[in-house]
Amino acid sequence: MEEAFSSPLLIAALLGLNGLVLLSAGLLRPRGGAGRAPGPLSALAGGFAQAVALLPGISRSGSTISAITATGVSQEESARFSFFMSIPAIAGAGLLSGRDISSIPPGDMAPAAVGFAVSAVVGYLSLRLLIGVLGRNRLWVFGVYCIAASIVSAAIILGGGSGC
Repeated sequence: MEEAFSSPLLIAALLGLNGLVLLSAGLLRPRGGAGRAPGPLSALAGGFAQAVALLPGISRSGSTISAITATGVSQEESARFSFFMSIPAIAGAGLLSGRDISSIPPGDMAPAAVGFAVSAVVGYLSLRLLIGVLGRNRLWVFGVYCIAASIVSAAIILGGGSGC
């Protein structure tokens, strides 16, 4: 199964599908208002989307935001809800990889700490950018980007290029 999902062409196709999902979120967003508060249906849709996002090329946050938006929640509120949905998954991954920290040589701890700090700052800034984009109902921009990246990737793969 893992080998089937490691096909570069399949990943490029799934990236294009991800772009179409992001574009659809713009069509499904609530009109003329803030939308409704997330509820059980939003949680179910977001959970399903989070499971689908295990596929390579599918964005976890993009798919959950799109799915939650489809239940009538604003894109901005969907992003907040999606972020809270990610906390258990991120915490679980952190716990599973936490034992790897003990294998870092003492001399490499400082660079690892700097890397952690930089990734935390970039993650925070990225989240602020995303919330700002969603506040203006511009999720479709990420959809266009994913579709373009999918087309370019598929062209490189089918053209025999390594892409590296």
